[in-house]
Amino acid sequence: LPYVADLYDNFESFGLTRLPGIRTLYRRAVSRAAAVSCVSATLAAHIQTTCQPIGPVIALESTINAGQFQPLNRAACRQQLGLPLNARLIGTAGALDHNRGIDTLYQAFNSLAERDSNLHLVLAGSASADSPIPAHPRILYLGELPHDHMPTLFNALDIAIICIRDTAFGRYSFPQKAYEMLACGVPLIAAAVGSVGDLLREDRYSLYRPDDAQDLAEKIIGQLTQFRAPNLVIPTWVDQAEKLERLLQRIILAE
Repeated sequence: LPYVADLYDNFESFGLTRLPGIRTLYRRAVSRAAAVSCVSATLAAHIQTTCQPIGPVIALESTINAGQFQPLNRAACRQQLGLPLNARLIGTAGALDHNRGIDTLYQAFNSLAERDSNLHLVLAGSASADSPIPAHPRILYLGELPHDHMPTLFNALDIAIICIRDTAFGRYSFPQKAYEMLACGVPLIAAAVGSVGDLLREDRYSLYRPDDAQDLAEKIIGQLTQFRAPNLVIPTWVDQAEKLERLLQRIILAE
């Protein structure tokens, strides 16, 4: 039967592909798909090159529900989460581990905190033993918040940060929180890697060199001096569903 492959990550970067034959079988399965949808444009280009599928390949990024993520009152959001009302808050959410580059953020914050006693780092997500959260009185760890708390968290921040490393995983990923943060109208800083780097390429003040804590610190200072939130069109899940529907109709007509 014809089938569609929906690739949420660059699965070739996963440890399972070290088993003999797995990568060959994976590429064969993708190459024979009637169509392929990928979580990012960079992954779509990679799949075209490495697998050469017989069917069309599209990028289908993870995104937001219309109306769920939007600008909210900052003071109210901080009060709801128990965060200091008058502090300068930078932060992120998600997997807080070495593979995602969280150490770069820790290093950048430590250097800035020495110069700015009002700067706090807010974290939410799953902490990792390979990159323990530093013991610092102005690092505020909120634990693993429910997803419906994310609009409150992002709107509480002065600057939202996305850490990505330039790896076989990071180059082809598209963190869903990128669209979530942008929809909240919060100034954003992200690593200049893959599709997120492409998304923000016109806003150089929003990009830092991956694994470069000094460059990240300089970008944070720049954003704190003059807040600038990228103005981009953000697709909704309905938009993405319609895009997938057109792909499926194309396959049905071809069959």
